[in-house]
Amino acid sequence: MKANSRKPRKFSTENAEYTLYPGVHGETTKIKMEDMKDYDAIVLETGFNDYENYDMINLLSTADYSEVIGKNLLLDEPKPIFYVDIPPKKWLGKKGSGYNINKIVHALSFTIPFGLGITNLPLGIPLMMPAISLYSCFLKENTDKLDKVINYLGVSYFYTQSGFRSAISAKKIEEFVVPEIEKRKDDEKPNIFIEYGALHGDLEPYLKHKKLRDLAVGFHEKKKISLLDMEYVNKVSELKLKEYETYSADKIIWRKDDFFDDLGDWEKIIYEI
Repeated sequence: MKANSRKPRKFSTENAEYTLYPGVHGETTKIKMEDMKDYDAIVLETGFNDYENYDMINLLSTADYSEVIGKNLLLDEPKPIFYVDIPPKKWLGKKGSGYNINKIVHALSFTIPFGLGITNLPLGIPLMMPAISLYSCFLKENTDKLDKVINYLGVSYFYTQSGFRSAISAKKIEEFVVPEIEKRKDDEKPNIFIEYGALHGDLEPYLKHKKLRDLAVGFHEKKKISLLDMEYVNKVSELKLKEYETYSADKIIWRKDDFFDDLGDWEKIIYEI
């Protein structure tokens, strides 16, 4: 199984400490056991899957997350796992059709502006920035400062489905996941592990700047048509040991047991926030 060699980026906001791993689909993220112990919660990209379909077996069999989840399960106190992403709509009731349509539109949202920009230089340079930022996300062995610049350049594609997913994910993390974990830690500042695809480096500026993420989210919520399932805009899911207290019990709209042999009794929860 191929290992993901990209370096994580660490940063903080007023509310939490973050480690953002730029994942690569199909490659396993490597993490040291001693590092895993330092985190208070794990947030994973769910991409094109509904929250209800993600369970422990699913995560362990996914190349991207198998090592992270495997090591988490070996901890004396495994960390809770949160999903804050938005899946695509099911066109004609078929999950795959939503995935394919989304991929096509996503590609066009970068290539069309780039084409318009390159044929109207130098005034067209701003139109080229989303595509330039996109390809920059997949550079390896960057300095920490360059990674930060690339992450901030990602805001240029705020209008895309990818940009919306990053902005709404950041909003849910800062405004629901972090406060929930903070209460479980007796008001200590949480340390959050995030693994999203490399294209979602824009999570950093969206996590740091509330006004920025609110502008991006507001832009998409005003649109009458979206390829994403907007029913998930106000939903957050958690996979946790049943013994862990939940301070947002009044927001739970769905829960299901997720037993996993002798590694404890887990449960899947969906909150409406």
